[in-house]
Amino acid sequence: MAAILAVVVLYTLASTNISERERELATIKVLGFRRREVHGYVNKEMLLLACFGIAIGLPCGRGLLGFLISRLDLPGMNIVPNVAWFCYVAAAVLALAFTVLVEAATNRSLDRIDMVGALKSPE
Repeated sequence: MAAILAVVVLYTLASTNISERERELATIKVLGFRRREVHGYVNKEMLLLACFGIAIGLPCGRGLLGFLISRLDLPGMNIVPNVAWFCYVAAAVLALAFTVLVEAATNRSLDRIDMVGALKSPE
């Protein structure tokens, strides 16, 4: 579930980020930056934010799990749920993999930015 949520959030934020920064990205293109440099500019930021999200989300998720388990005192439940460490690693790896996939999808959007139209738009 965490991996699917990561895909939805990453894709939504990436497409919103590109549409809101279209004028800035068009300016970068007009200044002569190459295609790979424009992609790297946006993708590096997205990867860094995904790493921050993983680094903050894993301990917070672990803490939330412990809090919920301590508060949910179900009378018929005699087992203590334990999440193995590799589940957290798998979620982090999947989130990073989906970040790379979303970056590949947004690269096409970056290539389709109309430089002249974006720079003419009154903002």
